[in-house]
Amino acid sequence: GLEVYAELVAVLLKLDPEATTALREALAVKPLRRKYCTDVNMLLHRELLGAYAAVGGGPDMSLIEDAYARLVATVVPLMALEVQRVAVLFFPTEARPAGVEAREQSSEEENPESTEAAEQLLSGLQDDMFNFVDWATRQDEMLSVPMLIGTEQWQGSEQANAGGRPLQALLTSLQTRLTLCFNR
Repeated sequence: GLEVYAELVAVLLKLDPEATTALREALAVKPLRRKYCTDVNMLLHRELLGAYAAVGGGPDMSLIEDAYARLVATVVPLMALEVQRVAVLFFPTEARPAGVEAREQSSEEENPESTEAAEQLLSGLQDDMFNFVDWATRQDEMLSVPMLIGTEQWQGSEQANAGGRPLQALLTSLQTRLTLCFNR
C-alpha cells in the first residue's frame, strides 16, 4: 500500500529532476495532507478505543494493566509508523533511510510543515490517553507503576524516536502524568 507508493515516488524523484518540483508540490498540498492526517487520526483513535474496550469499564486491575500494555505495544508503534509514513509520502526528502536513528538528525533539520502534519496526525490522542490513565489510576493508584515503566521503556526505543518530536512530546506528557499519579 503506502510503502509501495512512497518507494515509487522516491524512484520518480531520482529519475526526473524536472518532475521533482511538480511532484513535491503535488504531495505537499496542505488540504490533501490534512485530510490524510485526519483520516489516519480517526483510525488511531479507534485503535485506542479498542485497547480501552478490553477493560469493559470494570475495575479489574489485570484487565486495565493488559489494556495499557496493548496500548503501548500496539497503538503507540502505529502512531510512530504513521508519522514516518507522513514523512515519506508528503516530505520525501525528510524520510530517513533504514537504520538511521531519529536522534542522529538535528532539530534544525526538521521541517515545520512535517512537524505540523505529525501533530495533526496525533491530535486528540493525548487527551484520550490521559483520560484512560486518569480513570485507571482512580481505580488503583499502584497501576501507575507498570504503566509508567511501559511508557518509559517504549519512550527510550528507537521506534519512538523515529516518531519525531510530536510523538516524543506525547510520551513525555504521558510519563509526567503517570509520575504525578504515582506521587499522589
